Amino acid sequence: MVPDDFDTYVRGLGYAVEVVRGADSQEYSVVRDLQITTGSLAGKVCDVAIQRPPQVPYVLPASVHVTPHLLPMDTNAPYATQPGGTLLRTRLR
Repeated sequence: MVPDDFDTYVRGLGYAVEVVRGADSQEYSVVRDLQITTGSLAGKVCDVAIQRPPQVPYVLPASVHVTPHLLPMDTNAPYATQPGGTLLRTRLR
């Protein structure tokens, strides 16, 4: 599997997927308007960005980027960023 296969699979589930380049020059697959269906966040809609690592076979990274933030975050923390560290939220939306 390569990143394009992942994107094709997610599109087959009915989601829009866009490839963007983060401020870190890495590519990310952004799944648009993903609705959370279970748990305490059920009903919320967000975009989810997943890094597209170049190695084959494609291995999903351990983290994802979500916008808008689903939980309160310390905005001074390093994890309170967009894909690539400083990708503007407006580019994700």
